[in-house]
Amino acid sequence: MRIKPIFDRVLLEIEKKPKSSLLMPNSESDLPMVARVVAVGEGTKDNPMVVAVGDRVLFDKYAASEVSVDDKSYLMVCVSDILAILEA
Repeated sequence: MRIKPIFDRVLLEIEKKPKSSLLMPNSESDLPMVARVVAVGEGTKDNPMVVAVGDRVLFDKYAASEVSVDDKSYLMVCVSDILAILEA
């Protein structure tokens, strides 16, 4: 089964462990999460798509909804909940 997000939604696959720490939060549970974009919607007039499939992004873990398909877990977020695109 394939998931195609609609409007301003982005489907993410969590990376097991971030390669580096970008922020110094109060606790590890407050860390933003790193994920790879696996699918994007077409955007809306107010929220155009600024990420593309394959981008590594930083997002607040509390902004995501978990989705499971074929025994694999993904996260769905709005493009406005993505904090940054990580570049090499």
